[in-house]
Amino acid sequence: DPFAQGSVFEGCRTPVLDTEACAASAPIATAAMVELAVCMANVRAGFPAPAPQTRVGNPDIQASAQENMFCGPGSGCASVSELGAHTTWLVANGVTSGDCWNWEFTFPGGCPSTCPNSPSASFSDRYQVMNQRDFETAGEVRDYLENVGPVVGHLDIRDGFVVYSGGIYAFIDGDFVRSGHVILIYGFGYDPAKGVDYWFAKNSFGTTFGEAGYIRIAIDPAVNLVNLDPQYFRAVEGVACTTVCGGICGQFGHSVCKGRGTCQGDGTCTCDAGFGGSLCERSTVCGDGFVDAGEFCDDGSTVDADGCSATCTVEPGFICTGEPSVCITAVPAVSEWGLIVITILVLTAGAIVVRRHRSATAEP
Repeated sequence: DPFAQGSVFEGCRTPVLDTEACAASAPIATAAMVELAVCMANVRAGFPAPAPQTRVGNPDIQASAQENMFCGPGSGCASVSELGAHTTWLVANGVTSGDCWNWEFTFPGGCPSTCPNSPSASFSDRYQVMNQRDFETAGEVRDYLENVGPVVGHLDIRDGFVVYSGGIYAFIDGDFVRSGHVILIYGFGYDPAKGVDYWFAKNSFGTTFGEAGYIRIAIDPAVNLVNLDPQYFRAVEGVACTTVCGGICGQFGHSVCKGRGTCQGDGTCTCDAGFGGSLCERSTVCGDGFVDAGEFCDDGSTVDADGCSATCTVEPGFICTGEPSVCITAVPAVSEWGLIVITILVLTAGAIVVRRHRSATAEP
């Protein structure tokens, strides 16, 4: 189990998605394969592994099942379950990340060229994979899981699968529901008490299914009659990044300089025009609350007469500091002659007060 406590891949785990009303197990499972394969490839390449649990509750770090569904094979909720079509598309195109286009099964469709979730994210920020692989035997699958990465496979859904709540799923008598359901298989184990070998798998029925969204499923087809045959398994290998910039490894979390700048030899990003931040993660537009090159202030709005103008210049009579900028009325400058006059008036007033006080005490 690559997610086992203490494993170098423990931090590669990502959230479990839910197909809900959308028949989308194939794009969800293949996207999950991509994100795990890429994470494992980068760890094997020597890049620091994510801290455990940091990715579990962060859908932004996932490969976009949404893009995989609406731009890849099938183009919608009735996505094809032919795994060869999905892996071929993923090798040719890669897949963007969740901060660009997160999972939302009710999305009406279409394949955009910009990020629906965030205008500051990049649609070209993609997880990349290579080397499609198919299998003949369970032994070949075990070897691949242990040395390369995860695989995806078809199975038939029966009533027993739908109500699975834990343990090793073996044959449970029940009516056939449908074929072509796809799961991510990421490891394997053996239960000596039952004498059963099983796959570790991630499903797409949400976290209320099985073991927090996961399932252990018997390998032997004589025990588990759900047509989970290695001959219908498919895999792609993750592509490790070659550059780290700003402490971020491309494809490990997001591409180097977000695809909107150039990584310099000292590990910093030189951003393209219109973008800023240490990783070129934001647009340099007036009104975003960040004081970027060419701006003298930015209070998070494009309203005049509040100290920071609609063009992010400091208005007369104000002083602006910070991000977002806070503007206050400036104290008017006082000339040297003005200071002399004020000093004389203060001293004179003090003398008058003193004289009046002395005069009052002298009277009978």
